[in-house]
Amino acid sequence: MTDPAADLTADLATDSAPLPTRHFLGWERPALPAAAAWLADRYASAGVLDLSELRVVLPGTRARRRLLELLLDEAESRGLPLLPPDLVTAGALPERLHTPVLPAPHPEVEEAAWRLALKGLGPESLARLLPAPPSDGDAGPWSSLATTVAGLHAQVGSEGLTFDDVAARCRGDLLYNDEERWKVLAEAQRRFRRSLHDAGLRDREGARLDALEAGLSLPPRPAGSSEPTLVLVGVVDLPGVVRRFLGAWPGRVLALVHAPVEFADRFDALGAVNPEQWDAAHLRIPDQNLRVVTRPDEQAGAVVRHVRGLGGSRSAEEITVGVPDPEVVPHVVGALEGVGVPARYAGGRPMHRTAPYRLLEALARFLDGRSYDALAELVRHPDLSAALRRHGVRADDPPTAVTDDYHALHLPAVLGTRMPGGPESGERAGSGPGPGAAYRRGAPSSALFRLRGALESLLGGADGQRRSLAAWADPFRGLLLALYPGEFDRNRPSDRDLLAFAGAAERALEGFEALPPALDREALPMHQALRLLLSRLRGDAVPPPADEGAVELLGWLELHLDDAAELVITGVNEPFLPESVSADPFLPQTLRSQLGLADNRRRRARDLYLLSAILASRPGTLLVAGRRDASGNPLRPSRLLLADTPEAVARRVLSLLEGDAGDAKDAPHPDPAGAAGSGRPSSGPPAPAFFTLPPEPVISAPGGPPDRIAVTTFKGLLADPYRYALERVLDLDRITDEARELEPMAFGTLAHAVVERWARLPGADRMPEAEIFKALSSALDTHFDDRFGARPLPALRLQREQLRARLRGYATVQADRNREGWQIMAVEAAPAGEGVPFHVDGEPILLRGRIDRVDRHPGTGTWQLLDLKSSEKAQDPDAVHRRGRGSARRWVDLQLPLYRLLAPGLRDERTGEPLLPPGAPVETGYILLPGSEACIALADWTGSELEEAEETAAEVVRMLRANRFAWNPASTSIGGDDPLGPLVGRGVLQDDDEDTPGDGDSTGDFDD
Repeated sequence: MTDPAADLTADLATDSAPLPTRHFLGWERPALPAAAAWLADRYASAGVLDLSELRVVLPGTRARRRLLELLLDEAESRGLPLLPPDLVTAGALPERLHTPVLPAPHPEVEEAAWRLALKGLGPESLARLLPAPPSDGDAGPWSSLATTVAGLHAQVGSEGLTFDDVAARCRGDLLYNDEERWKVLAEAQRRFRRSLHDAGLRDREGARLDALEAGLSLPPRPAGSSEPTLVLVGVVDLPGVVRRFLGAWPGRVLALVHAPVEFADRFDALGAVNPEQWDAAHLRIPDQNLRVVTRPDEQAGAVVRHVRGLGGSRSAEEITVGVPDPEVVPHVVGALEGVGVPARYAGGRPMHRTAPYRLLEALARFLDGRSYDALAELVRHPDLSAALRRHGVRADDPPTAVTDDYHALHLPAVLGTRMPGGPESGERAGSGPGPGAAYRRGAPSSALFRLRGALESLLGGADGQRRSLAAWADPFRGLLLALYPGEFDRNRPSDRDLLAFAGAAERALEGFEALPPALDREALPMHQALRLLLSRLRGDAVPPPADEGAVELLGWLELHLDDAAELVITGVNEPFLPESVSADPFLPQTLRSQLGLADNRRRRARDLYLLSAILASRPGTLLVAGRRDASGNPLRPSRLLLADTPEAVARRVLSLLEGDAGDAKDAPHPDPAGAAGSGRPSSGPPAPAFFTLPPEPVISAPGGPPDRIAVTTFKGLLADPYRYALERVLDLDRITDEARELEPMAFGTLAHAVVERWARLPGADRMPEAEIFKALSSALDTHFDDRFGARPLPALRLQREQLRARLRGYATVQADRNREGWQIMAVEAAPAGEGVPFHVDGEPILLRGRIDRVDRHPGTGTWQLLDLKSSEKAQDPDAVHRRGRGSARRWVDLQLPLYRLLAPGLRDERTGEPLLPPGAPVETGYILLPGSEACIALADWTGSELEEAEETAAEVVRMLRANRFAWNPASTSIGGDDPLGPLVGRGVLQDDDEDTPGDGDSTGDFDD
């Protein structure tokens, strides 16, 4: 067949090389089967299918494997033995066409050479390269910069150019002349090449250019034999340097083009796309081949719907799903497996998402500064717990609980050598019972120090040392063995991840050890060396296990040479299809075009051809586009959807802009009845699902009703009995280390502790105002330093001064009371024994509680039972304890009224005798430390009102004894933003604008 575009080959002809030729395969069938059949027809002779004199060039390794399988099938169908060709990828072709003089460097060596080259630039040069160069002692940013520049080196080198060439091109017709910056990069490039050459290693890009200039150095061949014929299959976008090697090749070059010969002018002499010709090409996409949905899960639903529509006519291995947008991958995998169809993503699991990678990443973050946040992240890694137990952490001290408890007490910012709560901190324990004693040297601190010691043991004493990268290799091997000892099973997903990580890490560590001394002069701390190791592994992936019965998920560039009978392509959106790059800080699109690098125009031409070939060879291909990503951000439809006739484009634009009423039906549904494991999709209806919230509509205490109750508990029972049951019966509580300042409750606890310290001083009730404030201020500083250390968080320092200002107001109020003659009789007073009996229906229940202050006026004989409140706003006791108006007024809190019932049980700390004489007049109230003026606020309830309070308390006790706490959505205090909300369906299953009943009352009071 005559090639109508033969004149395009003239520029590739040399005196010693024949012209390349093209053969058009058509596109009635997929590319690789067509190429395999053509090769078999052309080279089958004399009882053998001999392809041994061919070197077949393909875009990737997957296509290389598949073509070999298809060639074996062709040979078997003809009853011929196969002598296979030499199969090579286009990227590796130059090294197969010449014999390099020097060996290639290990990737770690190459990265180190770039790092050293960049660091060797002077301050002026670095300032021209980037506005804020990394600090000299931090290897991580230098490594990132080296990786970026190495990428530029590879991109520019792919067109046979150097950085000096780029600098010269910058003088051309560009909006911005970046010549100076590229000159700096060119100097770094020269330093990089010298470093490798001095180490006896080659720079790949430079070696290729040297080979082209010197002429190809070919391996010797038998006398009379010719060089292999190069056959390009599906290679539609060739880098410039590969083109130059093909032009210099003395043997034949043949391009097999997957397209009809009528399109010959759309391809160049080597079968690559001609962007100018594809710019005006149309792509006809039938409406039935396109589905537009909203979210990624709906894209997955469209895949499931299409697979179901096949009615079991195709096995899973005959179906391929294209995933240009990686965000769609987990949705598609989950949706297919949810209906019993196994799925396999060829791209594998990113290494940076594996458990060992994340563990070492968290460890490096902790070692770099030892912040509490980093430690909390580290101990939450599930793989760390077992390792810590082997190094001394007790099983009853789970690391997450240890760090959470310590954080709740000390709110640490950094865990240095001197830590709050430690034996070296000189902390003072609160004396006696009460909130002052809640902070003491005890379990949280001791457990944390054991945890820290175990972590240091796990690191083998390497932390704090500085070593070269080569010297870090063995300690890192030891660390991995300490973290993951034992035998592993490749069939278990977690072990498969670990083994893949270990293999990749070992290769990187071997690279560290291969570093020439001249490139490994810097002594690095452990965290920096760890980060360099992880940076080398980040781009790797854990290959998926082989599964011939799975639906294959492939990236965009692999789809053209895949030959599955059924194909669905998701993510037909910008910038994934066509692939495009924008906002490159070094290589903007205009410069890329001038250099001949792959730009967005060239990528569009490539992808338009690929999609055209796919639709022509598999007309039933379904295209799925989304309107929004997983975060709800809008997505643009692919430009390829608009490469049609004007009429079709207008119709398509309208459909893309309109909402799709059918989106919801494409959401994937679980189908337990599907043919899981059979490899054939199920078309049965989804099984119904039942889920009830809350899971226990009625809760009862398994041990029966309590025989004692704190007076502060009544408030919770009155507000929401079901919430009480969740928190007190089921012991559900929110554990968090998110606080970066004292929450209202903790602020109140601090105020209690400080006032208690002052109140226990001898003669506290006789001090003048100045002395009271001085003592309070000293107590605040002492307690604060002991609890939060020498470097507290900024918000804590501010809160200390806020409390100091409130204590100044308290000093004024207390000085007035001292002048009036009030005496402090007890601090943090609690009834003796288990509590004071409160009889309800003839049966006692013990009331417990702790009264902040008990004062007496010797002149009047009046006793006051006072509770310290540190809420921002001053609180009237009656407003806190009762709600409503008139006859509807009801008790919502019983703390102060029940203090009266506790009074007979109070004892003098010195004598053990009753503290209050029988019949003494008793008042209750608050010591208020609000943001405004401090004061004493007394309750003024009548006898009948106090009787109502006691009757309300009796009703609460009866409810407790009934031991049946039922969920009542109409009256619950659990809202959508409540930690318990998801458990009862609030904020998850209800509408956002649904109001939740409840008073939402929250105070900063200390609750014993």
